[in-house]
Amino acid sequence: MIDSESLRIGDVIFVNLYDVTGNEQGGTRPAIIMAIHPETKLFMVVPLTSSDVSRFPFSLPIRPTDSNGLRNDSYAMVYQTRAIALKRIIERIGKIEQTYMSILKEQLKNYLKL
Repeated sequence: MIDSESLRIGDVIFVNLYDVTGNEQGGTRPAIIMAIHPETKLFMVVPLTSSDVSRFPFSLPIRPTDSNGLRNDSYAMVYQTRAIALKRIIERIGKIEQTYMSILKEQLKNYLKL
């Protein structure tokens, strides 16, 4: 079982995103932790997919590495960023490389028009 103290921003995790509606991304999939809010016990995550979603703005291709723990070429779906509870996190599989994290932060900032 995962405990919230062991998780960090930039961790690549497997999450359960069932109980979705409309065009929300669902299923069991990897995601990247972008923010941790201990006072609310929520994690902001960017879900990943192995489907080519490069036609959508605010998506980022990510190659698998030993560090990030991904098994397939993936796309970070910044446009699907969401808050999740700890109980949705299945396991930690790796850590995203800083180059990807910098781009994700910039894309998230632009997506939210900050």
